[in-house]
Amino acid sequence: MTTGEILIVDDTPENLDLLIDILEQHGLAVRVAGTGRRALAAVEASPPDLIMLDINMPGMNGFEVCRSLKADAKSRDIPVVFLSVHDDVREKVAAFKAGGSDYITKPFQAEEVLVRVENQLKIARLQRELTVKGEEALEASRAKSAFLANMSHELRTPLNGILGFVQLLESDNSLSAEQRDRLAVISRSGEHLLGLINDVLSLSKMEAGQAVVHDRPFSLRRMLLGLEEMFRVRAESQGLSFSVEMTPEVPDRVTGDDGKLRQILINLLGNAFKFTTAGSVELRVSWGDGVGYFEVEDTGPGVPVDQRNRIFEPFVQTALGKRSGEGTGLGLTISRNYARLMDGDLQAGGEVGRGATFRCHVALPRDGHAEAPDTVVAQVGHERRPRVGHERIAAVSPDALQQLRVAVIAGDREAALSATGDIARTDPALAETLHEMVRTYRFDDVLDLLQGDPPAETT
Repeated sequence: MTTGEILIVDDTPENLDLLIDILEQHGLAVRVAGTGRRALAAVEASPPDLIMLDINMPGMNGFEVCRSLKADAKSRDIPVVFLSVHDDVREKVAAFKAGGSDYITKPFQAEEVLVRVENQLKIARLQRELTVKGEEALEASRAKSAFLANMSHELRTPLNGILGFVQLLESDNSLSAEQRDRLAVISRSGEHLLGLINDVLSLSKMEAGQAVVHDRPFSLRRMLLGLEEMFRVRAESQGLSFSVEMTPEVPDRVTGDDGKLRQILINLLGNAFKFTTAGSVELRVSWGDGVGYFEVEDTGPGVPVDQRNRIFEPFVQTALGKRSGEGTGLGLTISRNYARLMDGDLQAGGEVGRGATFRCHVALPRDGHAEAPDTVVAQVGHERRPRVGHERIAAVSPDALQQLRVAVIAGDREAALSATGDIARTDPALAETLHEMVRTYRFDDVLDLLQGDPPAETT
């Protein structure tokens, strides 16, 4: 017999005597309470392993007592076995609706009482063990995610340095064609590895509960135009048609996490181009009631209906994705998690054989501090950024500026910070300004500054 402590709640002494005799003979500890209120006080003082509760009692009846127990976090998980002289179905249903775990009718049969009590004690013990195991597994998962996040960060820092030096070497006009080809291999391999590391780092942060939303005002239209510029070259190289369409309602400046939104759209567009060999890729954008709606449609093979939920699970790819040998199967997982962090969601649709359509929506309220378009000083929240003259920008290496521009458009903060280090060799003051903007996620301000505002010295 499973051990445990039983609290019997009944106002009839004969019933108490009989139940005590049955239970104590089998090694169970027993406490008693004659009213509902005394039962609640006894549970508050020392929660038992199981409660046997009479329905018809003076004052609080059994249903009221059970509802009170289930409303209290301290006692809600204690199993309650109802006791009643009625074998009526409606009363049994009412007992289970009140939170009961089982129901025994009077007069009591010793064998039935013992079997039902032992069954409930076993279930309660298994539930406690399952809860402990679940907490241990969750803690282990968090520790694993924290380790991966730290390792990914340590790997990404030197890799950004390698890619930066490759870009510097590529600007050397004395290199032979063979040397340039080898540098291109290093660059492509490094970028691929950096993408994998970034995906693992993003997923690890989400699993460890470290992913947070950095809301700030930014130019949505500028972001979309930047993405169009980024993918235009890829579309031309693949012979595909590519367009970004925005409805008139899409505002210029909104408030949200531009880095996460940019990453979502880059992942979706990247997938569209990866699986589309002929036809077109389209990004359609609309906005309403503080919500941005984004739809990426391609003319690729499409996603089978039975895989449209599974592709959002970590490391899951379609059969075609596995054959391509590209990616980790994390991009869509990260994108959906980012969308949900931003009070939105991401869904897959389309038609097999005609193309895939991914629809995403996120909260993007209009920026309440946006200034008129002809204002020469951009405002972020209540902070105004310094202006930099055209001649300051022109004096910096074009390769360094392009490296920074690409990193900012891609939302890669670490690569952007690395790029500001290259700029520091030419203009330390400008690099310091850019570094602070990147550090505080003011990516649109960086793009504004790189275009060159009316002349004014930074400090």
